[in-house]
Amino acid sequence: DLLGINSVPHERKVSWRISAIHLETYQKADGDRFYVIQSKKEITVPEALEEMASKNMVVLPENMSVSAYKSGVDPAESSFIYSKVSSKPMVGEKTDTLYKTLYKDSVFVKIPVYRTVMSQMTEEEKATEASEYIFNLRQGLFELFTGEMDFYPDGRAAEVVAEEFRTLEQEYLNLFTGIAFTQNLQKSFTFIPDEGNKLKRAILFRFSADEGFHDAEGITGRPVFIDVLKTGETDMIESVYQNQVEKLPENVIYYRIPDEAVVTVIKDTREIYKSRVPVSQFGAVMPYSVNVKQ
Repeated sequence: DLLGINSVPHERKVSWRISAIHLETYQKADGDRFYVIQSKKEITVPEALEEMASKNMVVLPENMSVSAYKSGVDPAESSFIYSKVSSKPMVGEKTDTLYKTLYKDSVFVKIPVYRTVMSQMTEEEKATEASEYIFNLRQGLFELFTGEMDFYPDGRAAEVVAEEFRTLEQEYLNLFTGIAFTQNLQKSFTFIPDEGNKLKRAILFRFSADEGFHDAEGITGRPVFIDVLKTGETDMIESVYQNQVEKLPENVIYYRIPDEAVVTVIKDTREIYKSRVPVSQFGAVMPYSVNVKQ
């Protein structure tokens, strides 16, 4: 109370929260869509594939990208640990004086005996020294403002001295009140929508305000859901093409036109992220004519 502080926490507490969500898409081979290319001598399949790849219609194996899992914590917690909180040595030699009683010349005489031992500052001693230092800093700041210091800095120098007094006081007050700091953790989760859009909602991960992130298969934490809703903007393309073309042309390579989907991340019935992204699984499969070189 003498230091003017209250509501001091008495135990360590960790609290987690989701500050931001970033969505990235990547290409993955579709195991349900395999095609065999049979070519004649006059058809240059590699050139046709390269042309389609240049238009982002197909992805060649050497250009396949994978999901980049990101993780990391910054800054390190150890940077907030006070390694030295006293101007005096924490451990040092201490001389104790003991008295030994001897019987000499018909009288009892006390003889001092000196013993040197190693001693360590107690928590009470550390707290007492820190509080005294805080009072000295406050007294110095008062004397600075009232002009009672042995020297009085002018202009900008006075502001710098006052700021240094406040900084030192806060550092020592933190020894009694504790310190709150933030660590930024990057966590990645992968979700692959199914082609038929049968599963519109799925658990992306689980989250706990006390323990942080957990995998979707676990039981710790509350589930955070992901919705991937197909917009159906490419549904008409495939049907119109089938109605207009009686016979499929030769010399074609099939490719998929991605459809747009609305991706929503939901936590506790509240939308915390929403965007539109192209999803190949939801798109229409169309033939691409390969030019025959004569």
